[in-house]
Amino acid sequence: MGLDYKKLGVNVKHYRKECGLTQKQVADIIHITEQHISHIETGRTKASLEVIVDIANALHTDVNTLLEESLPEARDSVLMRKLLDTVSNMEQDEFELLIDISTSIKEYSELKQKRRTGR
Repeated sequence: MGLDYKKLGVNVKHYRKECGLTQKQVADIIHITEQHISHIETGRTKASLEVIVDIANALHTDVNTLLEESLPEARDSVLMRKLLDTVSNMEQDEFELLIDISTSIKEYSELKQKRRTGR
């Protein structure tokens, strides 16, 4: 399975807005058309590696950040890194609450699965 261009586009749009830039401004910075940026953000076009690097530089981020979650094989490690980053600075009571919430979600998912399968 290849690159998920829709997820890449979502990330481009997110970081573009975080920088306070319009599609036209990003397009002007990297010397492509505004329509091309629009198509990248909606996943309607496959951006070349060169364009992805240019976008990352224009948005003051790195290619890995733009690509995270868009590479299906890497998604689990990206999610695990985000989880570890989130919990690394938690207080004990916050961490315990997170465990309770996670346990509830797992139990809910198991119950839902049982209802679907009739078991």
